[in-house]
Amino acid sequence: MPAARVSPAGEPRSWSPTPAADGQVPDVAPPASPGDTPPPANRERLSTTTTTSTITTTTTCARSPYQRLLDALGSDERWQKDVALGRRVGFYRFRGELGTGNFSQVKVAVHCLVKEKVAVKILDKSKLDAKTQRMLAREIASMESLHHPHIIRLYEVIETLSRVHLAMEFAQGGELFEKVTSDGRYSEEDARLVFAQIASALEHMVRELEHQWARLGF
Repeated sequence: MPAARVSPAGEPRSWSPTPAADGQVPDVAPPASPGDTPPPANRERLSTTTTTSTITTTTTCARSPYQRLLDALGSDERWQKDVALGRRVGFYRFRGELGTGNFSQVKVAVHCLVKEKVAVKILDKSKLDAKTQRMLAREIASMESLHHPHIIRLYEVIETLSRVHLAMEFAQGGELFEKVTSDGRYSEEDARLVFAQIASALEHMVRELEHQWARLGF
C-alpha cells in the first residue's frame, strides 16, 4: 500500500467513491436502417434484457467490499462511535498498544479491507510546536521516499482535527536492541547477517535522502 495523504476529516482524498450508474436505459433507441429493425416481440425482449443486465451490474458494483467500507465511514453509527472513542481511524481498527513516548503513542491496528496488521503512530497536534511540526513533516517526507526490504514502510498519513496518524509496516520481531537484550550475544554468523542488512538499509537511506533533502531545502 503506497503512502497517501488524507483530508482533515480523516478520509483519504483518493477514496472518494466514484458515482455509480443510475441503471436506467434510454427510452429512445438510436436510429437503425429498415433492414436491421427486429420484429416488435424481439425488440421488446432485447430491451428488457439490456435493462436487467445494467441493473445487475450496478447493484454488484455498489455492494463491493470497498464500497461498503466507504459507505460505513459516513453512515454506520457503530463505525462513527468507534471513531469518536478512538477505537478506529480511517480503515484501521486498533487492537492494542505497542509503546508510548513524549509526543506520541504507537498502536497495532488491522486494515478492515485487506486484513493486514500495521503499526499506527499517533501524535497529539496540541503538543506539537512549530519546530516539532517541521521535524514531523521531514520525517513523513523521508519515509515516503524510502522503499527497502529492511526499512519500515509508511503506508498512509491520516490527519484528523486533533491528531496525526502514521500507518506503518508492522515489524513483528520487535527492536534489535530488545532482541539482543533478551537473547544475549549474537553468533558471528548471525551478527554478520544483521550487519549486512543494516548496511544495505543505510546505503539506501543516504542515497535517497541526500537528493530529497536537497530538493525540499531541508
